[in-house]
Amino acid sequence: MLLSLLQRYGFRATFFWLGEKVLAHREQLDVALLLREGHQVALHGYRHISPWQLSRRAWIEDVERGISVLVEWLGVRPQYYRPPYGHYRFMPRRWSLRGVLWDLMPPDYRLPAGWAEPAAQALKPGDIVVLHERPHPNWSEWETFLSQAAQKGLQATPLP
Repeated sequence: MLLSLLQRYGFRATFFWLGEKVLAHREQLDVALLLREGHQVALHGYRHISPWQLSRRAWIEDVERGISVLVEWLGVRPQYYRPPYGHYRFMPRRWSLRGVLWDLMPPDYRLPAGWAEPAAQALKPGDIVVLHERPHPNWSEWETFLSQAAQKGLQATPLP
């Protein structure tokens, strides 16, 4: 459903995936389709744990495990990393990852309804927006958000 909504508006996205979610749902994820439609896959870590709650060593192990899963799944190394909760740490250079945060994070992860319209009104050209895929999303909210973004003349693209 999400891919068809993005396609309807000609939007492309960067999907930040957790390694553990890729492993758990690998057979349901069509990475070839994502890439063919112009989307990008990036790293969100292996588990969704704040880097600030882990020792540096445990955090490095978590991210490296996530990198390994994505490399195996994608066939290439991810280019971007968005830390859980935006809790950033200095990354080892050997990772060659570019850290990404966001400009707008609607409360779609905690509100089933009512988040889309205010979020779309706050949306500005060039904003990096974080939306969360959930097991049972309210697709009408996603539709409202994407529709209003398109009406503003905005275009969603993957990170460069």
